[in-house]
Amino acid sequence: MAKPSLWATALWAKSESEKLAQTWPMGSVLESRVLRTWQRNSPRMVRSLNRWQATEALAHVLVDRFVQAEVKNIKAGLPPCDAREEAEKDWLMLEPEEDDNGALSGRIC
Repeated sequence: MAKPSLWATALWAKSESEKLAQTWPMGSVLESRVLRTWQRNSPRMVRSLNRWQATEALAHVLVDRFVQAEVKNIKAGLPPCDAREEAEKDWLMLEPEEDDNGALSGRIC
């Protein structure tokens, strides 16, 4: 299955964030941490998302999905630390971008 384009992801994130904002306001501490990590590790992605005004919306939605996955993992019997780690891998971790020389930018964690 092909990955959706960044533009399609941006549209999806804006739509989902608008729905989510009715019950979970945008701007949590975790969202801020995610945004800082993206700016450090994936600056080209952030620039593209900023063009479509979707960076904060994507962080908002992915943090919500992370929280839902963490709760689901705990209910499934995983210890809290493992539940959080699995949810982070599923929803918050991105591979850092390569710079023009092929070196990874930033840190993974």
